[in-house]
Amino acid sequence: SANGKAKGLGEAVGFVKVVADAEHNEILGVHMIGPSVTELLPALTLAQLWDLTADEVGRNVFAHPTLGEAVKEAIHGISGHMIHL
Repeated sequence: SANGKAKGLGEAVGFVKVVADAEHNEILGVHMIGPSVTELLPALTLAQLWDLTADEVGRNVFAHPTLGEAVKEAIHGISGHMIHL
C-alpha cells in the first residue's frame, strides 16, 4: 500500500482497484482488499447511485491523511495521474 494513513496504522497491506470503461470513464466495478476497506464504501456507493464517472469522483476532495485517499489514487490511476505509486 502506498497510503500514508495505512502505513501509520501498521496496516499497509491491500489495494483498491477501479475498473472503468475506456471510452467514457464510467465506473464498472471496484475491487478492495485489506483492513478497513468497508470505510471506503460510501464514496463509491454514491458514485454508483448517481452514475458518476471516474473523472467526476476524482474531482472530489479526499482528506489527508485518510484511508479514503486510496480510492482517489485508484481513480486517478485510470487516467495515469496517480500521485503516490
